[in-house]
Amino acid sequence: MIARRLLLATLGSILLSSCAIFQQKETEPMCQKTLQVVAGSHGVDRVRLERRLQHLFSFIVPMTSPQNCEDTEVHLRIIRPYGNKVHYGELNRGTPNEIDIYMEQYASLDDISEGWIIAHELSHFTHPFFGKKHKWFTEGLATYLQEITRLKAGVLSKKNMIDNIKNGFSNGYLSYPAGKTLAQISATEGQPSIYPALYWGGAALIYQWDLELKKMGTCVPEILEKSWRVMSQKSSHESTAYFSLLNRLSPAASFSKIHEAAHRDDRFPIAPYVSFDASFVNGDGLCNYEKSFSFRSDRLREDANQL
Repeated sequence: MIARRLLLATLGSILLSSCAIFQQKETEPMCQKTLQVVAGSHGVDRVRLERRLQHLFSFIVPMTSPQNCEDTEVHLRIIRPYGNKVHYGELNRGTPNEIDIYMEQYASLDDISEGWIIAHELSHFTHPFFGKKHKWFTEGLATYLQEITRLKAGVLSKKNMIDNIKNGFSNGYLSYPAGKTLAQISATEGQPSIYPALYWGGAALIYQWDLELKKMGTCVPEILEKSWRVMSQKSSHESTAYFSLLNRLSPAASFSKIHEAAHRDDRFPIAPYVSFDASFVNGDGLCNYEKSFSFRSDRLREDANQL
């Protein structure tokens, strides 16, 4: 039990630590490109939604390249004339970039701007485009960052973030197909039943990478930001070269460990973390976190409510 609590406290510490790249964002935005909402027949307040999404995106921008920071149009696609759910999203890179959000007619401003789907799609700008390859990495990274960035933007509480990750890891573990590696699952097309295993299995590997980086004084967002500094727009974004770059930038070649695990292990990456207990939410891993904030989430939440 003591070992489990230490592991869970470590998860809270790594997820809730104040990474330097987020501090840099607040004072020195690296990109002024904008998001434009195309609401179509949806009655949402387009101006307020644009402001909220720009606020959220500003926490992701430091992890992206200037090339991936072109203007982005967010299209709201109504797929049902009733209900308030936001179902899924798609990112199409180009000039401009386009994000399609598929939703029901009465989805609210909060449903759209504070849900995981828009944060997930925006987080895909943090990595090069690999087509349908290496989804364990691209979807896992976006799944991991969707929670971190919403917390940093002040639209997700600490408890809700922990609950989301707890449930995500549990669902991924329970849906994981026996005898397959994450790399093999990545190659599976058109089977929504494997999405929890793929997305959250990948996120679990990204978490393990982040955990190792944190021990050495850095974190995943900082490695992503450094990778774009090294790569010019003319650099090869081929996956082998990109993964090699991430490994060179990671202390102790820690990226190679999760890359090897994705191709070697035929089980969910962190099964011991599935059993979360209530002590984690209120445990020592979270109690002292507010003291390490470089900016307060409640202030950011208040700012976001003004948008």
